[in-house]
Amino acid sequence: MTLNARTLVLGAGGQVGQALFREAAKRDQPLCATARTKRDDVRVDRLVDICDADGIEEAIGAERWSSVIIAAGYTAVDRAEEDKAAATTLNATAPGQVAVLAAQKNIRVVYYSTDYVFDGESPPYLEEDETNPLGVYGQTKLDGERAVLAASADNLVLRTSVVFGPASGRKNFLHHVADAAQDGRKMRIVDDQRINSTYIPELAWATFVLLKRGASGVFHATGPRGESRAEFAAMVCEALGKDPASVFSTCTTAELGQAARRPTDATVSTAKLRDAVGRDLWDTERALRDYFRS
Repeated sequence: MTLNARTLVLGAGGQVGQALFREAAKRDQPLCATARTKRDDVRVDRLVDICDADGIEEAIGAERWSSVIIAAGYTAVDRAEEDKAAATTLNATAPGQVAVLAAQKNIRVVYYSTDYVFDGESPPYLEEDETNPLGVYGQTKLDGERAVLAASADNLVLRTSVVFGPASGRKNFLHHVADAAQDGRKMRIVDDQRINSTYIPELAWATFVLLKRGASGVFHATGPRGESRAEFAAMVCEALGKDPASVFSTCTTAELGQAARRPTDATVSTAKLRDAVGRDLWDTERALRDYFRS
């Protein structure tokens, strides 16, 4: 599949949207970057609110897009427990509407989901394994997956985990740990939650490779190696030349007392993605080397 027409990115102001723009530039892939508001630090070609049905219909009908990538979403896991309506709208209802409108014009849609669709009881998870979200955030993302795939079997769902990397104006887990290391603040980080990390530039790369190769369905778009959040944080500290013990102490999920329940081990198999794109995405160690070198 040749991506000659422009790709429409909804939510281009976020960290994944910014990475998509950088990856598209490397590929000479024309892209239309949209966001709800103008920003000085990122490119925005068109103002579009994914929750505005009329605005979405107008945007999708504006030209013959090669694909629509939904990079917008509600990602505040704990806040979603008290803000279910907003999380549902951003993660499920609006993406479903986008997918229906796109399907009417035979335009493929990419939707980013999460490992939180699983309950953590039977890892490592395959794409077709039974889902059982423990919280509102995971449930709304699962509902979004189902809505996008129901609109067209040609659509793509990419499940991610602990997304990190370059981001203008926003912070992810990497930045929180690095800031604490540099500021001399001590954090508490759980050591009983196991994850696969997703490096944002690698996610953007995989997105365009999968689109070009005509892939569809669900893929686990993470690095291949599972690790605890504490192990991830230790690698960040070591990359900065800091003693992890001086930056954070470990605790259990129960001791941290987060509002939303999280799976204790949501590690996933990435074999399907590796077969589709030709290699594994970078693991945390390699991704951190790239991040701190740039």
